[in-house]
Amino acid sequence: MATIGGISTYTTTTTNDYSLPTTKSTGKNTLTMEDYFQLLAAQLRYQDSSNPMSNSEMMAQLTQMATVEAMNTLSTTGVTSYAIGLVGKEVEVATANESTGEIQKETGVVTGVGLYSSSPVVYVNGKSFDLSSVMIVGTTTPKEEGSEQKIEQEQ
Repeated sequence: MATIGGISTYTTTTTNDYSLPTTKSTGKNTLTMEDYFQLLAAQLRYQDSSNPMSNSEMMAQLTQMATVEAMNTLSTTGVTSYAIGLVGKEVEVATANESTGEIQKETGVVTGVGLYSSSPVVYVNGKSFDLSSVMIVGTTTPKEEGSEQKIEQEQ
């Protein structure tokens, strides 16, 4: 059996109903169910006829791929649900200034959520931010200077 590793970019060419070639290219490091079935078909096509793949091996592979697919769907659903839960809440988001490289913070209320290339984005102050840019949810009280000294003096 051949080992497959290091898939970083692949291109597939298909033909539509009018016999025009269409090309799809991705930069993902993951395989989809469609990719898995193509690999399985190739494996079955080129297997050694004197030592064919057992049914239990095939079922194990199908089960593993289905489980991984279900976990990915569940993960995506959970992250999207979390983003939806932020609507109406005050958040602090951080962005990097492209020219100086400094982190800029912006505080505002999440007014909406969207999906951009399957990644959730939140809308704060009329701008969209990746969900990973959210640093704080809710308000935090700024630390008063000298508060540690006051506590020590009281003891």
